[in-house]
Amino acid sequence: FFGGAEMPSFWDVVKAACKDVPHNCLASIESMENVQTPLGKGRAWIRLAVMEKRLSEYLSAILSNQKLLNEYYESQAAIRCEEGSTVATFIQGLN
Repeated sequence: FFGGAEMPSFWDVVKAACKDVPHNCLASIESMENVQTPLGKGRAWIRLAVMEKRLSEYLSAILSNQKLLNEYYESQAAIRCEEGSTVATFIQGLN
């Protein structure tokens, strides 16, 4: 990224969008000593969300936060288009 700043990761989006989800797993992931990078934390979040059968709940929280999505993703990104909500609907079947 320009100016030496770190490039944002999807973990930043997850943290911001899911912090208000009741009983979220964010603190558990942040406290994992063996998971240091944003990519690793994002992967751990996916695993925990699937294990807890809450991935669709978290994705709904992310998709409903349009201000955050506009900040992190370009307008043509799949997560900001209709495809994002379609994927979330399909993921509900994993629960």
